[in-house]
Formats: sequence, structure tokens, C-alpha cells
Amino acid sequence: MIFDRNEQKAVVALLGAGSMGTAIVRRIGAGKKILLGDISEKALERVGDDFRRCGYDVETLQVNALQKESVEAFARKAAATRLPRQQPSCWESMPSLLQVPTCSSTVVSSLLSARVNIN
Repeated sequence: MIFDRNEQKAVVALLGAGSMGTAIVRRIGAGKKILLGDISEKALERVGDDFRRCGYDVETLQVNALQKESVEAFARKAAATRLPRQQPSCWESMPSLLQVPTCSSTVVSSLLSARVNIN
């Protein structure tokens, strides 16, 4: 399978809807299509709903990372989901952690537990 690293594609794909990955996606996902994959439908529903409440454009797909076919289907879905490149949003142009939406306590608790220095 060939993966194209063309940065003109405005899609963020995350396999595994855990707190660290979702915090990163919140940081880089403004104005992009987000594709979340996880084995747990419950986790996908919870995280997908949280992202949508914060204004993100999200799709979810149940993926078993131990099955090659499942991961390939996720990669195909991500490739098919790509959108044309948009102008950077005001979120992307601001340096610092101000890019992180404040509507999720998960992100805040992740940052506090990592003891991120906000300058």
C-alpha cells in the first residue's frame, strides 16, 4: 500500500481514540476533516460526539488494528475523505496552546498531567 504524504490534503486520521491522540487531533484538526478509528464503538461515539460539540467535522469508523484488512479499509476511507486545501484558519495561525478548544475537560486534564509549560 502506498501512502501519499501530500500536505495539501486537509484530513486528519486517528487510529485509536485515546486521550493523547485526541488531544493532538484537537490541536491540529481545526478546519480539517477528522476520521477517527477505534475498535470500541462506545469510545468512537463518545469521542466523536465530543469533537462535534466542539465544532469539528468528524467521521468515525470501527477498526480492529490487529486485522490487516480492517486497517487497510481505514486507510482507504481516509484517502477517499480528503478535502481540497483550505486557507489556514485563525486557529492555525496562532502560536501556543491557545489553539486547543476549551470545551473538553479531557484536553485540559491531559495538558495538566503532562505539566506543559505555557509561555
